[in-house]
Formats: sequence, structure tokens, C-alpha cells
Amino acid sequence: MNNTKVKIILCTFNGERYVKEQLDSILNQTYSNFSINIYDDQSNDNTLTIIEDFSRRHPKINISIVIREKNLGYYKNFMQALLDLKLEDDLIFLCDQDDVWLPTKIEQVIDKYKKNNLPFFYLSTRYIVYKNLEIKKIAPKKTNYPITFFHLFFQNLAGGNTIAINKLLLSKIIKFNNLFCYTIHDWQLIAIASSIRNCIFYFDKAPAILYRQHPNAAIGSNDDLKDYFNKIILTLSFHYKKEITQRLNFFLLNKENLLPEHHKFIKQIKSYREMNFFHRLINIRQIAFCKYRYNIFKRGLWFIFILFGLF
Repeated sequence: MNNTKVKIILCTFNGERYVKEQLDSILNQTYSNFSINIYDDQSNDNTLTIIEDFSRRHPKINISIVIREKNLGYYKNFMQALLDLKLEDDLIFLCDQDDVWLPTKIEQVIDKYKKNNLPFFYLSTRYIVYKNLEIKKIAPKKTNYPITFFHLFFQNLAGGNTIAINKLLLSKIIKFNNLFCYTIHDWQLIAIASSIRNCIFYFDKAPAILYRQHPNAAIGSNDDLKDYFNKIILTLSFHYKKEITQRLNFFLLNKENLLPEHHKFIKQIKSYREMNFFHRLINIRQIAFCKYRYNIFKRGLWFIFILFGLF
């Protein structure tokens, strides 16, 4: 099993409080044939000092440290990191600075991968934990969702800190144009992967990371009442409408990379959104694409929001 080469992409920014704990959890993996690329996004705390000290203390681990010339933000930092890779490793893991990997994390993914010669995308559940690592719950509760381009255009399933992809899939992803026009890297990666023919997805029910929730986290678990209220505010302020416009434009720009049925789907959504309310009402059957929301309640809300031009 040790002949599978693993590359870990760790993006950091002002992570002095937790990054050593994350690095130690990588060090304690049961699988050892890995290297780490660390991309620091102009930290102004002790993050780099901690990383460099870790690298000196563990010279047997191949660690590359890149300091960005300017702050890119977590999304662009991850995407640029993937574009910078030389496609020499079999599997690429995404890693957040403030989580903790369980010892069998890498081994667990490799067991599912088994040297696939097709594009491969791995995602999993995760333990949601408080900042002291006390376990709150496992999320998401369900893993049997359909993973299709139609569903993933509207709703993300992938927690970025659980993602692993093989180099064949990455070689296809980087052929897409304008990769920096999304707002969330994990959603972009799984949406693109779902548009690629014969891509294999594995949604692992067994969590292998502790996903730490704290006030400074770039992204939270988005599952409490406060988060739902914030989403309603974002909807009414047309935030999600702008995001969908970005998503539509991205895939329309890359229509040569899409399957015909996917391109048709994108054009249908764009056409309906461009109608005025009266024409949307007449052509209400076109809102059939709302069925691709995973949750029935959210499906109904989307029907209303799209009809009234909020999406």
C-alpha cells in the first residue's frame, strides 16, 4: 500500500493557535508515504515560525513552504495551490489549518481509492467539535445523496477539509478556464468533478477528522438557527443570486468541457432567470430544476425564491 504517493495541501493564515496540532496529527498518521505543501497567505502572527520549527524538527518529512506575495483569501489560496502542483502524486488531500486528522485518515482514503484509473473524488462525514475538541456531533447525517451535476450546481455536499482527489481528476479540473470566479473552493471542485464523465465519487460514512468550530474559522458547519437566519438575510439581499450568476457564467464559459445535457441544463436556468415575473409565471413548469435541491423544504423555498427573482 505504501507505493501510493500522497500530497497534502495545507493552506494557512494567522493559524498560530491551532496549526501545530494539525501538523502533529498529520505526523501521527498510520500511512507515511506523504509530502506536505504549505501555502501561507501572508500571516502576520507566529504561524510561519511554528511551521518552520516543525519542518526543522522533522527533516524526514518532505515539507515545502510557499509564502504568497499577497493575501489571496482561503478560496483562491487553495485553488492556486492546486494549479501549482506538478501532478506527480497519486492522491491530493486538502487540509485546513485548524482541524485535527484522526490517525487513519490517509489510510482510510487509500483503501477506497485502490489505484483507480478513472477520475476519483473522495469526501466524508466529519466530527464537528468545539474548539477544545469535544465532539458535538457527526455531520452530515446522511451520505446517500445523489451526486450529479444537476444536484451539485445548486447545493454543495463536499466539506473541503475532507476532500481527496487523484491526479487524473486534477489534470481535468485545471483545464477549465477562469477557475477563480467561484466563492467556495470545495463546491467548485465537486461541481466540476460531477461534470466530468466517469468520475468516481466515494462519500465515506466514517469520519476521519475533527472539524473544529471557533469564531475565527473561515467556514463553519452552518447548521444552527443563527446560520439559517443569516442565509435568509443573504437570500433577500441577492447574495445567492450573485453566486448563481457567477456559477452560470463559469460553466457557460467552459461549455466545451461540459456534457451536452449539462450545457442544456445551464442554459435552461439562465433563460428562466432572465425572464420577468410575468413570463416566469407563465413558464412556471421550467422551475422543475428546483427538484435537484436535496431537502424537500428547501426545494419549496427555492421554487418561491426563483419565481420572485431572488435566485
